[in-house]
Amino acid sequence: GGLDTLVSVGEDADHNYIIYIIRALGEVMVYVDGMQGIIKHHRTIQWLYVLITKYGNKSIMLVKGCLELLLVFINYKEDTNSHLVVKCVHSVDAKHDRTPWNGFMSILQDGTSNAECFLYSITLINKVLCNVESQDIFYDITDALEAQGIETLNKEVLEKEASSDVIEKIKLQITAYNVSTL
Repeated sequence: GGLDTLVSVGEDADHNYIIYIIRALGEVMVYVDGMQGIIKHHRTIQWLYVLITKYGNKSIMLVKGCLELLLVFINYKEDTNSHLVVKCVHSVDAKHDRTPWNGFMSILQDGTSNAECFLYSITLINKVLCNVESQDIFYDITDALEAQGIETLNKEVLEKEASSDVIEKIKLQITAYNVSTL
């Protein structure tokens, strides 16, 4: 189908072309039928996460676009789509022999390069944690994040002075994360 073709073309494209594909996916998501198609097509969500892990801080615009699409995806049906994101993240990271949530953590650990990507990553993590279907999954995710240093990172960010609205929003998201993991 169409989504398979977009993802297949995107897997072999340069980052400029991928940005156009991400924009096209954003247009597909606007329509209910399109979002339903993406919900059924896990490969699309996996590909967005692969792009995040592959490009990290190399292409801020591309990564920001992927994060925005994942947030739109989760916001559409928070409970079921959060579960799909968890499955896709675990699938991709297992395939590449990485600790789960490594893609988002790499953005958080390099948060100085783009505050919006940092904000989107921590917001996405919080949305997933708020909507996971069991405590076991919740603790699996938080354990993986803690193993990669999220607590230290959160403390460092909270100690910084807020210099913009984005930094203030980041601090709110970190506080929400800290409260949810108590």
